[in-house]
Amino acid sequence: MFLQIEKSTNKPIICELGVGKLVDRTYQTSAGGNAATVAYQHKEQLVGKTPTSAADVYSFAVIMLETYSRCPAWKGYSVQALRKAIMDNQLPSIQKDDVPPQAQEIISLCFKRAEKRPSFLDFAT
Repeated sequence: MFLQIEKSTNKPIICELGVGKLVDRTYQTSAGGNAATVAYQHKEQLVGKTPTSAADVYSFAVIMLETYSRCPAWKGYSVQALRKAIMDNQLPSIQKDDVPPQAQEIISLCFKRAEKRPSFLDFAT
């Protein structure tokens, strides 16, 4: 997914929905595993549960955080360290100067446990 920030309104705009590969290995898919990128997965996916819309909401929040902060949410983590962090229920920090308070609030809601996350419809209403 490729997002840009509209300068006049500071709103994120989805520009492209594709599979991109970054240099950092935490942002690449791995052969033999699931097709998702570790940096955008939550614990329920890493343990092999069938992805639900809650997983998409979590992934969207990671992308939103990266879009506003203009840097990877899990910067500096190896794949193994990132998997351990996620399994230990750690979350990327949303307290960044470039992330507006309203965006921090949405991201925080999306980072909750799967059954507590809002749906995309909740944001539309």
